[in-house]
Amino acid sequence: MDKEPKKLTAYELRELKKKEEARKQRNSMLASVIIVCSCIILTAIFIVISSVNKKKERDADLKEFVKLGETSVSRLEFNYFKYGVENDFIYNYNTYLQMLGFNPQMSPALQIYDESTGETWDDFFNSMTVDQIRQIKALSSEMKEKQVTFDVKENLDTYFKNMKATAESSNTTLDAYLQYLCDSKAATKKRVSKFVEEEYLVGMYYNKMLEDSKASDEDVQAEYDAHPEDYETVDYHVYSFIADVTEEMSSLEEAEAMIAKLDIAKEMEARVKAGEDFEGLCFEYAPEAEKTNYNKPEGEEEESLEKITGLTVQPGMVGYAEWLFDKERVQGETDIYADYEDHLVYVVRFDRRYYDDSTKESIRDNLTYNKVNAHLDELKAKFTVVDTQNNLPFYKIQDDTAN
Repeated sequence: MDKEPKKLTAYELRELKKKEEARKQRNSMLASVIIVCSCIILTAIFIVISSVNKKKERDADLKEFVKLGETSVSRLEFNYFKYGVENDFIYNYNTYLQMLGFNPQMSPALQIYDESTGETWDDFFNSMTVDQIRQIKALSSEMKEKQVTFDVKENLDTYFKNMKATAESSNTTLDAYLQYLCDSKAATKKRVSKFVEEEYLVGMYYNKMLEDSKASDEDVQAEYDAHPEDYETVDYHVYSFIADVTEEMSSLEEAEAMIAKLDIAKEMEARVKAGEDFEGLCFEYAPEAEKTNYNKPEGEEEESLEKITGLTVQPGMVGYAEWLFDKERVQGETDIYADYEDHLVYVVRFDRRYYDDSTKESIRDNLTYNKVNAHLDELKAKFTVVDTQNNLPFYKIQDDTAN
């Protein structure tokens, strides 16, 4: 016969309830500990993975990016020189680059340089950087062969002092700032200082080469005698009449407007030939709004706007330049030149032709640079570009074109 279940007293029920609550509390604490431990483990794993990724990134930037002859160049070193090449080029040619459609605020990698090939501006700057590094490595190699050296400690100290000051002004560390400049986590003062030092040494060596190779007076005279038309300087006077042309005019009306100014220009030329003062005539023929440009207060030392001195032959010169530099020109000769594209008519008077000391020094500089750069080209030949990682797909195209 089955026994009836024993009934628990009120005391026993309370004790049993306490034990059950204690068991639940222990289980809850155990679950919390497991969760906390899991979070700690996951965080540690994330830190390890992140550290591994950063190390991989640093290691990748220290590996070969391009090979120049037998010299290996890392991505870090390449990026260091590229920063200078790119920023100097944009600074010096900013206006011209914007005319070409280049936006300095946008990544060069997103802007097309050559639509026919798909080359970007980033590719263009990469090619420029390769050429810069080739020159540095070529000159550095010759310095070591000839055992030439310079003291650049002060230069390095100043460089990193300025870098540190810039970094602090941006609330960052020197290494962090160098990493920004080089676009690389591998950038440190110790690593970057090698590139900076080599750059200073090579710069000093190049200047020494220029000094040692300076063209002689005999060389300068021989160059002038062989090409006098390239180095002669002329002084002259010129005044330009602007034809009254509007966008709405027909070709015939434009031609008539030019003829009207040509007639006035011929009148002015005749008066110049008759001995009247050129600058005085400029004032007389100038539009009322421009007369103040010619009618200067008495005693003012500014030269006339129409008197041009020290002109030498340059590419893309205005059309009447050919007439000015003709060997047959004599002092006081005049001519009229019509520019139908820009609707201008010029009255020109030749004053004199000469060859002065400043031109001699310009010839000397050109001969010296040509000599040194010819030697540099020979040195660079040993540092041919070997794109082992296919990082410079467009360099060969530019290199072949240059040669």
